[in-house]
Amino acid sequence: GEVNEEEFLEQLRPRYLVNAVVSMTDGMTVKGGKTVRKLEVNEVVEQLDQPTRELGLNLMRVRVRTQKDGKEGYVTVSGTSTTFLVPYDPAMVMERKVEKAMQELAEAGSHVQKYIDTKIEELGSFHTGPWVEAKNALLAMGPRIRKVQQERKSIKSQIGESRKKQQEAMEKERKRRQENLDKLAADRIIEEVNRIVGDTERKVEMVVESAQALVSSRGTESDNPLQDIDSAEKDLLSVADWVDKALAKIKDHVDAVKNSTKGPLSEARTTLLKVKAKVGSLDSRCKKHIVALKSTRKQVTHDAQIALKIALRKHVKREAIKPHELFKQLSKDGQVVSVQTLRGVIQAIPNSELKPSQVDLGIELFAAGLSKLTLIEMMHEYQRCVKDIAITTAYELKESKTIRKLLVGELVEVLEARKEDGATSLSRVRCRALHDQKEGWATLKGNQGTAFMESSQKPYYCC
Repeated sequence: GEVNEEEFLEQLRPRYLVNAVVSMTDGMTVKGGKTVRKLEVNEVVEQLDQPTRELGLNLMRVRVRTQKDGKEGYVTVSGTSTTFLVPYDPAMVMERKVEKAMQELAEAGSHVQKYIDTKIEELGSFHTGPWVEAKNALLAMGPRIRKVQQERKSIKSQIGESRKKQQEAMEKERKRRQENLDKLAADRIIEEVNRIVGDTERKVEMVVESAQALVSSRGTESDNPLQDIDSAEKDLLSVADWVDKALAKIKDHVDAVKNSTKGPLSEARTTLLKVKAKVGSLDSRCKKHIVALKSTRKQVTHDAQIALKIALRKHVKREAIKPHELFKQLSKDGQVVSVQTLRGVIQAIPNSELKPSQVDLGIELFAAGLSKLTLIEMMHEYQRCVKDIAITTAYELKESKTIRKLLVGELVEVLEARKEDGATSLSRVRCRALHDQKEGWATLKGNQGTAFMESSQKPYYCC
């Protein structure tokens, strides 16, 4: 059916049903207020203002207008143990009307039955005449009265069944509405978390990609690797903080639905826990790459120092300068070569292929200047054998013969810069074994990454 405007607005009017007899007064406060009249059970009143708590008695009071006679005043919604007003429900009103009518019918039936029983008892002494006919007529009314009472009980039973069905329907509807509300809440939570996680993943992927490039290349593709490493580490720390905030937000949502054991909110909780684990792995990735960058920073510095030494060795060898002669040329006082002088020499080396950043990093090692002993050490490269490897007669393994095997712990002096064999991916150097002065070629690192040699300090012998 259709609902007209008046009927629709009628449903929106806030009303109460009187649940227990209560006084309506002319003022908000109970004390000193004048009674307008008593409100009877099942009366309907319209709410005129929002309920307000009377602080003195801690009672919730509301201004209303009675539907019965239009009287206005203030009524207590509920007392310490009695609820005077309940929200208006048309079904409840009808139910109470039916209950009242059934009660009145039961009382009327009982009254009629008592009256008939009394009259039959009074006519019990008559055996003939019209009084006997009257008594028989009264006796005949008994089945009719019992039938009415039986029908009343049947109706009462039907009302009970209807009430039960109504309550079940209302509970079903309440659950449906609650489930819809829970679904909306769950959808909002998941939508918000997915947005946060999506933003977090994009940020992590972006900074991790940059960090991985620096770690993989060891800064060789950067003009200023340390600055780029610092920037990447700062970005990772910033993103790690973002991840922590995302985890905190997810935890808040998990805590909010932790008591939900079924329905949309329970499903949302399961999803949130999975997402939390996923975001936790992003945090681990950030921390892992921060550690890798710290290691790369050390490696870049070490590589720069090695590159500087190699460039200086090549220059000395190309110019056929003895180390002690070079020191004499560079040291003004005969004691130390200043870092400024060393920088000038290195920067003047033609085709050194050193980047400015490598020069800066390599020079840092000699900030206090170079002594004669330190300069001499720089002119020589030594390697220590860490895994038994053959020393051979030629660079090419196929064309060479084994001179002997270098044993773990042996030291060799590098005579010629290392070479990379593109075909075999082997890194090899020409060297001289200090143990017996045998010269030949040895592999520094195998094609599977196995290290056979490691850098070592210049050895000194004490007599």
